[in-house]
Amino acid sequence: MTNEISAENVIGNIIDELGISDLPVEVQDRILSQFTENLVKSIALAIMERLPEDKREEFEKLSEAGEQEKINQFLTAQIPDYQNLVQNEVNS
Repeated sequence: MTNEISAENVIGNIIDELGISDLPVEVQDRILSQFTENLVKSIALAIMERLPEDKREEFEKLSEAGEQEKINQFLTAQIPDYQNLVQNEVNS
């Protein structure tokens, strides 16, 4: 239940930051979906730019497997400032 509340708070904060709280829920959902898609693409591009070329295939295999913990461990090991990279993309 805590995760749900946390996710709701995050979504509420994004809605407030985007200034879309007065829009119908359906419109908010579409905007949030597009926002999330763009953010994921931006993070992926930043990762690929910093990831050593010889590690990209391994990253792709981990991504296809979808094991988020292993992906995070891999990226943290390969990109020393990985957490800052993600945070910068979120903040931009």
